[in-house]
Amino acid sequence: MYKTIIVEDEPWIRKGIEEVIPWNDLPLLHVGSFRDGLEALEWLACNEADIVITDIRMPKLDGIEMLGRIAATNGKQPKCIILSGYDDFSYAKKAIAYGVKEYLLKPINPSEITSAMEKLTAELDKESSTRNIELKNRVCEIILDDTTLAACEELPYSNLCLLLANEPLPQQNVLPSGITLISIPLGSHTVYCAASDEKDKLAEWLKRLPPFEANAASVFSAILNGDAPSLQQAYREAEKQLHMLRCSTSASQVGLTPQDENSFALSVQKEGKQAVLKLLSEYEQRFCTFEERWIVYLQLWISISKHATSPSCLEGLQSLNELKRTNTLVSLAAWRSQQLEPLIDKLAAGVLATNGTSSHTALSIKRYVEQNYRNSSLSLLDAAERFQLSFSYLSSLFKSQYGVNFTVFVTNLRIEEAKRQLATSRQTVYEIGELVGFNDVKYFVRVFKKATGITPSSYRELNGSF
Repeated sequence: MYKTIIVEDEPWIRKGIEEVIPWNDLPLLHVGSFRDGLEALEWLACNEADIVITDIRMPKLDGIEMLGRIAATNGKQPKCIILSGYDDFSYAKKAIAYGVKEYLLKPINPSEITSAMEKLTAELDKESSTRNIELKNRVCEIILDDTTLAACEELPYSNLCLLLANEPLPQQNVLPSGITLISIPLGSHTVYCAASDEKDKLAEWLKRLPPFEANAASVFSAILNGDAPSLQQAYREAEKQLHMLRCSTSASQVGLTPQDENSFALSVQKEGKQAVLKLLSEYEQRFCTFEERWIVYLQLWISISKHATSPSCLEGLQSLNELKRTNTLVSLAAWRSQQLEPLIDKLAAGVLATNGTSSHTALSIKRYVEQNYRNSSLSLLDAAERFQLSFSYLSSLFKSQYGVNFTVFVTNLRIEEAKRQLATSRQTVYEIGELVGFNDVKYFVRVFKKATGITPSSYRELNGSF
């Protein structure tokens, strides 16, 4: 729900606006109405709004001055609608400078204000979607322990919390406004990341989260500042704690850790079969009983299949039926020799060929990104699905071929195109950000400044050719 405030000195107009907006038909929440800009600013000092509807001429502090003070803060910048009885270009010009999206003349036409609210909620939805895609990309790279991530651009939310669990997150009826939750299935557990720009709201949500089932192993990190190194460290610690919890619970929890599962498949990609067989031997020493090894072999089969580079690696689903028929260590060893090791051979052959399938696949991914980076919905997970790869393999392959991770490559393309547009076109910063794949202008400005050292507006002043 997008929090909306109304600022209007005339009580009957204020009441009319409250009544004509279709609050129940749009994702809107009316959180306050105020008589002048000063009252509204006092409220905004302790609260946040997504949309501000304001008159221009009011006592104490008019609408334009109020918007100027809001724009001068470092806090959340709401979408704004100006209401005025004056068709005055000077007012409109100032309003545009402060990011006002709609300028409506009084008397207010119900259909016009409804249309304006529909437009703003659609923009907010679009911005939220972009930030969530960026967040999911970052969390995926953190899971992969990508050492370049610490130097990567800004994370899209200022407060984050990681949750690792081997059971689904307890269901809540409605996710509170201002909280984003993403999930990434990873082997035998799921990574959840809750994010918000409001730390107190995130803390309250965590406090009210229903408990997991009694037999579930789960780990919550503390609330973190939105920087990559902190989140990366939190994931490593949470993964260790989750493994310890599994080891202390019932036999049904026996098996490899998610880190073991990933490192096994990645060993095939980087080191070949002999290194993998050595790793497999270590696992067999740790897990000696039939039941333990059966679980481990199943985990490894699934893990290798997820990292497959071609449909051929996924052939032979009947091997799982063969695994089900095993009932002794001897029959299990035969399954390993006849089913698991050939699958390892296929993956190793597909990945280690430097001039074959892998290079061609990486080039195809690169071309796909170059053609689609302007699409704000482009993500690591979507690309992995398109090319029928696991996201971890795609990320590893892309970085091995081009020296940067997937997300950094996408961001670099967007920033370079934004620089070109800023220097040669008259489009606004918002329009350019949207053109190159950033639907959230504030996030675009932060990423651009991180990459270049200056804001888009400053870059235009220094490099504009018109």
